[in-house]
Amino acid sequence: MTTFGVRVLVIAAVVILVFTSSAFAGCAWVLWGVSYQETETYKRDRILRESMEAFGQQATKEEPAPKPQYYVIWEPVSAHESLKLCDVAMGMAKDLLPHKKFFKCLPDSVDPHGPRGTGR
Repeated sequence: MTTFGVRVLVIAAVVILVFTSSAFAGCAWVLWGVSYQETETYKRDRILRESMEAFGQQATKEEPAPKPQYYVIWEPVSAHESLKLCDVAMGMAKDLLPHKKFFKCLPDSVDPHGPRGTGR
């Protein structure tokens, strides 16, 4: 084999390794879970209303209780090498983590919180 042929094989091998390693790195999946937390205003109003009702007083006679207000909290639950493994983990997580209300598998390059600001 000539020097030119060896160089072509080496270059081809390097190109293949680069593409396969980047493809493997891009296949990582993260299982995200969502939980909810009451807003401070709603929590304060709910506690006040419940304590007044406990003493036999009505908080307000004409206004109905406000609808609950929540913060959505996305939390990573586990990381996986493929979407299929992530889906399997999602099925188990629903049973093991009942306080999480919603699950979603996303590529590791996607953050469900949305784009981050520059901080300026």
